[in-house]
Amino acid sequence: FVEDESRYPAQREVFEFFKNTPEAAARLRAPVFEDKVVDFITALAKVEDKTVTLEELNKSAEIEAGEEAKPKKPAKKKAAPKAKKEEG
Repeated sequence: FVEDESRYPAQREVFEFFKNTPEAAARLRAPVFEDKVVDFITALAKVEDKTVTLEELNKSAEIEAGEEAKPKKPAKKKAAPKAKKEEG
């Protein structure tokens, strides 16, 4: 880097900017780190082609979302409190 500094004086300004501005350096590193993580995960993934019906696909999506294929019961309504009668 130091050898190239004399050929590209503006490069030193960019280096100083990122050195003195950690937020800017983090914004620059974030997409690179994200790409590396995605590449790592996809390298470990075992992909298989499988033919399924639309119903099987929907059922699988519901199960993954935590919505078991059971019908949901409607919520019970609570009774309003009764007013006390005044004696008089």
